[in-house]
Amino acid sequence: MRSPSADLGQRAGYLARRPAQASQQAWLYLLTVVGAATATVGGALAAVSPNLAFVAVVGMIGASCLALLSSALSLMGLLTIRSLTDASATTPIVAGLNAGAVLGLVVIASAGALVVTRLIEKRQAVRGLMASVVVTGMMVYWFGIGVLHYGMDESLIRELVRAVSIVAVALIAANSDRSVTASRMGTIVVVAALIPAILVVNEAVTHWPEMVGGGLRPRGTMSHPNAAAILFGIAAPVAVWKFAHDGGGKRYLWAAGFFVFAVLLTRSLGGLAQTTVGLLALGALQQGGSRLFRVGVFVAVAAIAYVFIADPLGISRVSELESTTLQIQQGAQDNNSFEWRLVNWSLFLDKWQESRLLGFGLGTTDEIIAPLGHLPHSDPVRFLVETGILGVSLISVGVLLLVNRLVLLAKVGPDGSFAITALAVVCGVGTHMLVTHVSFNTAPVYVLAALLGWLLSRQPEVVPEEDRASQRRAHRLLDATQPQH
Repeated sequence: MRSPSADLGQRAGYLARRPAQASQQAWLYLLTVVGAATATVGGALAAVSPNLAFVAVVGMIGASCLALLSSALSLMGLLTIRSLTDASATTPIVAGLNAGAVLGLVVIASAGALVVTRLIEKRQAVRGLMASVVVTGMMVYWFGIGVLHYGMDESLIRELVRAVSIVAVALIAANSDRSVTASRMGTIVVVAALIPAILVVNEAVTHWPEMVGGGLRPRGTMSHPNAAAILFGIAAPVAVWKFAHDGGGKRYLWAAGFFVFAVLLTRSLGGLAQTTVGLLALGALQQGGSRLFRVGVFVAVAAIAYVFIADPLGISRVSELESTTLQIQQGAQDNNSFEWRLVNWSLFLDKWQESRLLGFGLGTTDEIIAPLGHLPHSDPVRFLVETGILGVSLISVGVLLLVNRLVLLAKVGPDGSFAITALAVVCGVGTHMLVTHVSFNTAPVYVLAALLGWLLSRQPEVVPEEDRASQRRAHRLLDATQPQH
C-alpha cells in the first residue's frame, strides 16, 4: 500500500513537469507551422523569383535568431546591425521594399513569434501587448487615411512597415529575459552607437582638409549626419550613467566624451542641442550623484558649447541664426539652413490647412507631400500634416503618459537612476525633434525604442500593506518610548 506522502510527491512532480511539457509542445506546434508555411511560401517564391526566395529564407533565419537567442544578444545584434547598415537601408530589394523595410519585417515577425509563443505557453503575460496593439492600430488607421488620399503608394507601405517595426523593437525589449538588466541595457545602447561613432571620427580625420574647408559633414554608416548626431546624443548620457552610477569604470566616461566629439564633427546644431539638453537634464535630475558630478556635467556642457562656437565651421552655423529673417519668402530658402527650414515648414503648414483634423496619412510627408522636395525637418510639423489635430492630441497624451511613467519609475522603480537617465535622453531627443524629423531616422529610434520598451516594462516597487502597517506600528512604538521633556 502506497503512503499518502508518496502520492503527493508523485503528483507534485507531475505538476512541475507539466509546464515544461506544455512549453515543448508549444514550440513543436509553432516550429511545425512555421516550417510548413516556409516550405510552401518558399517554393512559390522560388518559382517567381530566386532573389525573393533568398530574401525570405534570410528573413526567416533572422527572425528565428531574434526569437530564440538570449535577449541581450538579440537586442545588441539587432541594434548594432541596424546602425551599421543605416546608410544602405534605402537600397531597393523586392516588391517596392528597401533593405530597411525588409529588416523591419524580420523584426515584426520576431515580435509576432514571441507573442504567439507566450500566449500558447500561458506561463507568463506578454508585457506591453495592449499598448503595442493600440499604437499599431493608430498607425494602421492613419495609413488607411493615406491610402484613401493617394492610393496604395509604395512609400506609404514602407513607412507602415518601418513604424510598426519600431513598436516591435519596443515589444521585444519589454519582454526580454533575465539576461537584460539595467546595466546590460546601458551597455547595449553604448555598443550600438560606438562603432558608428568610430567610423564618423575616422571619416573626419582621413578627410580633415575637406572638414576644415566646410565641405564635409561625416556620417559614417548612418544615413545622414543628423541621424548620427541623434544616435550619439542618445548614447552619451547613458555612457555617463554607466560611469557614475553603474560602476562601469572610466572607459565609459571616455566613451561619453567620444560620443560628444563625434556629435561636434557632424556639425549638427540639432544634435548639439540634443546632447547639451540631455546632459544638463541628467545633471539636474540625477539624485544619486554627488555635487561634484553635477558640477562636472555643467562644466562639460559649457566646454562643448565653447568648442563648437570656437570652431570656424561651428560659428558659421550659429551665425546663420543671426542672418535669418523671420519674414517667410519663397526666395529665402537658399540663404541658410534655418531660413530653408522656415520656408519648408510654412509650405507644409499651408498644405495642412486642407485637412486639419485628420491630416493626410502616415508617411505622406516622406515622398508624396514635399513642397521643396525634402522631408519636413520637424516632427511636430510632420505629425500635424500626417495626423492632423486629432493625431497630435493623441501623441501629446502619449508623451505625457511616457514622462509620467518615467518619473514614477525614477521615484519608486527598481532602477531609479537609469529611469532618470532615460528621462534625460527623452528631453534631449524632444529638443532635437523640433528642428529635425527624428522619427524618420530608424537606427537611432530603434535604440530609443529598445531603451524605453525595456524600462517601461519594469514594475514600481510597491511596499505591501502589511509592511506599511508594521512600519507605522514601529514608528508609534518608537515615539512612545521617547523620553518626554
